[in-house]
Amino acid sequence: MAALKTTLRYSAARSQCLMTPDTTRPPALQTIAECQLQAAGFDWDAIRVPRHIGLRALRILGPCNGAVIEDPREPALYWFLRPGETAGWEVTETRPLGVTQHLVVPPAHRVQGPGPHWHIRPVDGRLITDRDMLRAAVEYAVTTLLGHERQHVGSRSQSEGEEV
Repeated sequence: MAALKTTLRYSAARSQCLMTPDTTRPPALQTIAECQLQAAGFDWDAIRVPRHIGLRALRILGPCNGAVIEDPREPALYWFLRPGETAGWEVTETRPLGVTQHLVVPPAHRVQGPGPHWHIRPVDGRLITDRDMLRAAVEYAVTTLLGHERQHVGSRSQSEGEEV
């Protein structure tokens, strides 16, 4: 008996995500360890954020986070947005995933590696993060990281100058 294919879907009417039988979107491809390669741009878009920035953004967003996938191989975190919301997304260090792009989605129960897993599961149907809040959190995380790097480089240059 063939396994029923399911897809992570966002229902705008119900403001929640559902694991539903695949009927209208391109088929998900089974990958390693029960994960599926799913097409973005149909039921959701996604934003890829490098892990070191993403962890700061997670803390900034706090309870405003929707579901988040962590892929330790890249290393990166992925947030879900409503379909079409990645259009015009230009935030330093990030990559939007919309139509024609794909994301490896772990099974709902996987919350640790190895491999892709849910850093924050889509609990109670909460999949989507607010686009503007995510943008603000990531931009702030990038700015503070760059500030720390500049400060570190500046203090190192001063100490090197003193030694000369």
